[in-house]
Amino acid sequence: MFHYSLEHMDKIEAVLAKARELIFEDGTMVIRIPVADCEVFDIYRENWVQLDAPRHQVISSRKGIELLAKKMVLKLFMLTMTRPVFNLLEANYINLAFL
Repeated sequence: MFHYSLEHMDKIEAVLAKARELIFEDGTMVIRIPVADCEVFDIYRENWVQLDAPRHQVISSRKGIELLAKKMVLKLFMLTMTRPVFNLLEANYINLAFL
């Protein structure tokens, strides 16, 4: 499980390839990462809290995840958005802190 950790790595394809080697043939890999094509990014753009540079090496889109899964020969069976309330509250808090 990559629980908000993959975005901190600079060689994502190599990491996913190694993870694929380590799981069983019918195993499941769970990847949770922030994605740029979300409502909160549309509101805050360059002030979006999940950009979190320089700690976040990459912020993908849902389409980017689909393309990466295809390239890595990983079967993508669910792609959902989570934590929208957290992102919105945190973005508002940080933006207010810098006013």
